[in-house]
Amino acid sequence: MRKTKIVCTLGPATDNEEVLRQMMLEGMNVARCNFSHATYDEHKKRMDMIKKLRKEVGQPVAILLDTKGPEVRVKNFKDGRVTLEDGQLFTLTADEVEGTKDKVSVTYNRLYEDLEVGMRVLIDDGLIEMQVEQVDRTNIVCRVINGGTVSNHKGVNVPDVDLSMPYISDKDREDILFGISQDVDFIAASFVQKKEDILQFVESGGRVGAIERHDRYREANGELSQSCVFTTRLVPRGTVYEGKVHEQIISELPIVPLPLVFDHDGYLQGGKGERNLEILLEELEENPHDPYVLYQVSRTLWLMKEFEKANGYFEKFYQFVPESGTGYRTNGVISYLYNLLELKKYEKGFQIIADEKQRLDAYADYHFACGTFYTQGIFADIQRYIGYLPEIERSYRRCLEIGEVPEHEGVLGNGSFKAAYNLGVWFEVNGKPKEAAVYYKMAAKEGYTPAKERLKKII
Repeated sequence: MRKTKIVCTLGPATDNEEVLRQMMLEGMNVARCNFSHATYDEHKKRMDMIKKLRKEVGQPVAILLDTKGPEVRVKNFKDGRVTLEDGQLFTLTADEVEGTKDKVSVTYNRLYEDLEVGMRVLIDDGLIEMQVEQVDRTNIVCRVINGGTVSNHKGVNVPDVDLSMPYISDKDREDILFGISQDVDFIAASFVQKKEDILQFVESGGRVGAIERHDRYREANGELSQSCVFTTRLVPRGTVYEGKVHEQIISELPIVPLPLVFDHDGYLQGGKGERNLEILLEELEENPHDPYVLYQVSRTLWLMKEFEKANGYFEKFYQFVPESGTGYRTNGVISYLYNLLELKKYEKGFQIIADEKQRLDAYADYHFACGTFYTQGIFADIQRYIGYLPEIERSYRRCLEIGEVPEHEGVLGNGSFKAAYNLGVWFEVNGKPKEAAVYYKMAAKEGYTPAKERLKKII
């Protein structure tokens, strides 16, 4: 088995599907995108081509983003290049000058602060070797040991020095974020000199990582359900959390979901709500109007089936929570609706449904709660709420239109099999068994047992 990996750099010569396809078939393992050159549009086109072709040929070709790194280069020479002779003096300067055979500007204008007499300086990957003889203000005067031709923008390397320049530049940071957005497989750090460079590089992503947690719990009817929650667990060094339980990070960095899924059954175990509630109430004494703490208190009481107690906290949560900018508002509003349903406070629930219609229209869980609310409200007082009857079907159809969206942190099935099952029930009670069977079958295909049982009775 071949253990050596073949890394190929992409560029204008490879901007052709047939060329790239042949490279893959000939053994390319990694496609390298050199971010010292090219634009984001050019890199994206190449990355998209790799993603497309690796599927076609069935080869797991990885995409590698190679950062520019903290480079030091000579600037421009008057004639584009000069020839340095062994033994001559040659000066690197922070001043802006037109390059000659005696002197040239460098891109890092504080290089002179890091160099001392006797240190080596290499140009063009070591083809030119010099030794520092004098550091005079912003000028580094060197003696050429191994001469040769030097042209514009050749790299300058000082192997015996830890440069004081920042390891991660603004460009590198932007490039890394671009690579994350394009789902690259590897990011290569250029010109690493010490451990701190690696740490800075790893922490430069500018993102907070959220794991996907699947919480299992029991519905009021005894049915075992599962909800999806994203929890921030991979954070940059120095990130601060607030709160004593259900902590929230204090960060302006964007949160991105990670492909890490964890199953959690803590809500099936007794005593968790009581333990959390005690801590949350202590926090609420310190911050009585904190919408996040109010959300956690009310939701904890709701899960404990303390609906009357939960109602007061839900009211305060709904009063103080901002209409946008929080990740928990949607879940809090939906939980509030279910709590109102348990208390048979239909008028208040219908008012919230109307107020939230535009804000929460994209969430399957909101429409599922609406469908449930309309159904139970009509059963409770058919004369008063009969006008909501058509909304039941509309709500569950909207759930299926939206589908399952893990990032919405909803209940598994509310955008698929549970909504389909409820539509089946709707058509069955309205005397339309054929239509009911269609939706029962849809739910049964996803393994939903109640749908399978209904199918046996109507077919």
